[in-house]
Amino acid sequence: MKWRQRVGVDGVEALLRGVIRIAMSQQMLKQSEIAHVNVDTTVQEKRWERPPMRACTTKPDEHWCVPPNASR
Repeated sequence: MKWRQRVGVDGVEALLRGVIRIAMSQQMLKQSEIAHVNVDTTVQEKRWERPPMRACTTKPDEHWCVPPNASR
């Protein structure tokens, strides 16, 4: 089940209300800035796969995973 399906419409609305309330309380957002809002609801699903284990390094000073053919 997808995240947005688990949260549901009410959960997404509550999350958005909370983000707006916090932004306004921190004076990062003005009421005039949200008087008119356009919402793009199109979503492009993306398939994400974990990198193969051979691409993962074990040295603590390196990034955890790097593409196999990446130059550093």
